[in-house]
Formats: sequence, C-alpha cells, structure tokens
Amino acid sequence: MPDERRSEEPGEPALPEVPELPEAPELRPRLPPQPGAEPPNSEDLRRAGLAYTIPVALIAPVVVLTLVGWWLDGQFQMSPLFTLGGALLGFASGLINMIRIANRLNR
Repeated sequence: MPDERRSEEPGEPALPEVPELPEAPELRPRLPPQPGAEPPNSEDLRRAGLAYTIPVALIAPVVVLTLVGWWLDGQFQMSPLFTLGGALLGFASGLINMIRIANRLNR
C-alpha cells in the first residue's frame, strides 16, 4: 500500500509528517458557593412534591371515572347516566384526595 503523503509525480517534494495532537486535559470546574444561597432542605422538597400532586389528585379521578361511565353508557345503552355518575363520583373522590394531601402538607 503506497504512502499517501508521498507525491506520485517525480520531482515534487514529499509532504511533511502530520503531528499528533495532544490529549485535552479533563476539566472539572468548581464554582464557589454563592453567598446567601442555602441548599434546599429535604422538608421543603417534600412539601413541594406534595403541592405538585394536588392538581393531579383532583383531576385524575374525574377523568378516569368519567371515561369509565362513558364506556358503561355505551355497553348498557343508557345515554348520560353513567357518564354523569362517574363525573360526580370522580369529583367527590378527587376532592377527598385533595383534602388529604393538603392536610399532609400542613403538618
């Protein structure tokens, strides 16, 4: 296999060797702590997590039980009876779940 750096035509100079690049150093920057910024404690994070579950706890049962009621209406050929019942039951259970989570949040 011919060397690719050599010229094919006579009289042309050979190309110089290509130097190898050195390995880049591994950088690990360390930032100084910011004054006045305290890391969040685990209690604050727990409370924030509970606060984010409140909307889901209210909406999810309404959606799920309404869809179950809609499916039951289709199965038993009853127009809005099971759909409305599922929506009301979902709202009641969602409200109860939301109150339970809010009570845990206030402890």
